[in-house]
Amino acid sequence: MKRDPSVTNHKNSEKYSDKFLSWEELFEKGTLLRNTIKQLSLTPGAFYSVTKSCTDGTFQAGDVITLEVNHDLFCPKTGKRITPGQCTKENMDFLCVPAGDDIH
Repeated sequence: MKRDPSVTNHKNSEKYSDKFLSWEELFEKGTLLRNTIKQLSLTPGAFYSVTKSCTDGTFQAGDVITLEVNHDLFCPKTGKRITPGQCTKENMDFLCVPAGDDIH
């Protein structure tokens, strides 16, 4: 059975519209992520100790995080993750330094 593209189910359309970002939102989030990576000199696979927590609390001072190759920021201890599509000013305002060699 073919679906008529002119018929819109508003309930489903609202549900799906929440999942997709506009091009402007994607560009803004990508720029924010790139700027954070550059500012903090983050390298994929390296570990960093958070020295200043995110405003939204995703990463806390003392957490050890890593930048994964897919550009997710991940804290193995807490399991918290920020994907490129989730970047906001409130979760990209953390500060970190390279973690010691004994951290992994």
